[in-house]
Order: sequence, then structure tokens, then C-alpha cells
Amino acid sequence: IRSEPLATPPLKAGLIDAGYGDHVHRSDRQILSVVTESDAATVAFRDACVSRGIHGSVFVPPAAPEGRHFVRFSCHAELSEADLSRFVDSLREIRVSLGWT
Repeated sequence: IRSEPLATPPLKAGLIDAGYGDHVHRSDRQILSVVTESDAATVAFRDACVSRGIHGSVFVPPAAPEGRHFVRFSCHAELSEADLSRFVDSLREIRVSLGWT
């Protein structure tokens, strides 16, 4: 088995720099979760991601505990620097377009 560096640390750092701060779940695994505020915010976030060619899995109640809403993205070692940059830049644009502060 070949050991490859995970893509999640630079993505998390980029999202924190982009203003997501506490909205990025802390984990050292290949899954990156972005926490949202409500069902409606989750759907808006997911739709904005999809419109930019970024796909994640939506978790809202009852698939998530009551009061928890988030979108999960699977990351892997084959993501290029360009892929990582596009992801972070797109999520930065989404944050602004949704008026998240």
C-alpha cells in the first residue's frame, strides 16, 4: 500500500482563510465537512457548489442529528494543485454570493 498525502489539510486551511472558520469540521480524514445553518442554507450551498461542478453529499435531519446541517466532500491524493485551488476559490465565491459572514 502506497502512502499518499491527504488533500484535506490544504483544503481546510484554504477554507479557513476564505472565511469559513468554524464552518469547517475538524478531522484528519479524507472527508471534508462544511457545516451550514439550516436545511435551506444547506440546499443553497449545495446548489451553488453543483453550479460550479463541485459535488458533495448533503446531511440534514433525519440523516444528521436534529439541528445539524452540513455538506461532505470526499478528497483524495490524486487532486492536483489546480483542483485544490478551484475548490477553495469556488467556495470563497459561494460564501460571498450567499451573503455568509
